[in-house]
Amino acid sequence: MFQKSLTVKDKDDILLLEIKALSKSKGGFVMEVIVADQIIMGLILNAGDAKQHIYQALSYAKEGDFTSSEDEIAKADAALLEAHNLQTQFLAQEAGGTKTEITALFVHSQDHLMTSITEINLIKEMIDLRKELSAKQ
Repeated sequence: MFQKSLTVKDKDDILLLEIKALSKSKGGFVMEVIVADQIIMGLILNAGDAKQHIYQALSYAKEGDFTSSEDEIAKADAALLEAHNLQTQFLAQEAGGTKTEITALFVHSQDHLMTSITEINLIKEMIDLRKELSAKQ
């Protein structure tokens, strides 16, 4: 696989792109462009979706609807996995030699992801406790 990183300057903004040749076709290479800011926004959006689903799962658990709660937990886990995959892409770019400027948005995305992971883990424990209490009644 061909891999090339480049920096494109647009006025005062510097946009980092990674270009990968995914496959060779008749006319040349099929390219995929990954923009650092898109990855960062994807992290924020997916971490937020995960948090929304886990809080909905807790709400269902409070009502005793553990089936709906489990559905929301599965959705939270899926969104968290997507966020984690995006983070891995971002880190892989740097490991591959592509240096990225640490921006406030990048720091925010990491903070958002880590707090979402922590909240999800704690809320899952709370839901398990509610299930145990419900089973004893």
